[in-house]
Amino acid sequence: MNVEVVGINRSDQSGNNHLVTGSRSLPWVQDTIDADLWNSWNVAWRDVRIVSSQQKLAGVYNLSSNNLGLPINRTSLKNMLLKEAIVQDLDEDGLRDDWEALHLQELATTSGANDDPDGDGYSNFAEYAFGSNPLLATSVPETFAWSRRDNNGDTLRGLVMRRRAGTTVDYGCQSSQDLATWMPADSRVQWVGLDRIFDGTGTFLAYAASVVEPDDDTPGFLRVEAKQK
Repeated sequence: MNVEVVGINRSDQSGNNHLVTGSRSLPWVQDTIDADLWNSWNVAWRDVRIVSSQQKLAGVYNLSSNNLGLPINRTSLKNMLLKEAIVQDLDEDGLRDDWEALHLQELATTSGANDDPDGDGYSNFAEYAFGSNPLLATSVPETFAWSRRDNNGDTLRGLVMRRRAGTTVDYGCQSSQDLATWMPADSRVQWVGLDRIFDGTGTFLAYAASVVEPDDDTPGFLRVEAKQK
């Protein structure tokens, strides 16, 4: 399921942000007088506004009118969220139908997971898995080198990439010392620092990294493999 939650605070309530964001990872947006989202969206206080994967309003559930302390109300809200989160792939090609409609447009019913309509060398599935545009040759899956020290003082090195939210794609790391022979990465390679920050794309930044021992100058390379579930 792909459910992303973001809070939007009223422009005159910025002084209370800490009451919600403290010790939490909930993405939190502060409305401003200039943006005036609450009025332009005609929002009522404590609305839950459910948006489809194509960024269209699918429903509104107000938490003042519907006390979530009652099991029947929790079930109603849960069902509204799950209705929009269900993955449909009617042609069974490994690509979400809504993603195909949005990104492949008129090719949605004819271009499959292994096709490359923009001729950039990346299949539709690769563009889906790594958050690039399948109809724009200059938009390709990208990874970048990344390193930092963790709280234990260990050095982490790896790569950062865009990864699709939800559970429609399996991601795995592979390692190599010569860029010729690739093996499944050892247990030291792990996903760290997953920034599940809402941006409307259905993807988020993810970091694959391994601990580098002091004075270890052995060449090492990482790559990420995406597979259909």
